[in-house]
Amino acid sequence: MSEKEKKYSAFEGVNLSNAREESESFDDYKSRRKFNQKILKLYRELGPRQFEATFPGGALELFNQVKNLESNEVQNEL
Repeated sequence: MSEKEKKYSAFEGVNLSNAREESESFDDYKSRRKFNQKILKLYRELGPRQFEATFPGGALELFNQVKNLESNEVQNEL
């Protein structure tokens, strides 16, 4: 295993826990769980190397992209 593969963590900074956090609303919890299920499915389908090539920042990068798209859609509706 190369040094680059050891440093890359696809899920660094992403809460994959099934437990709801104290400061998390139920709707946020449901959306986080749904996102986690989708990202894990995508990771299994692509494999670790293809996932890293597609999302070099890991799942957190993908999560931020989705949030930005959602906020842009809300702004466009206004």
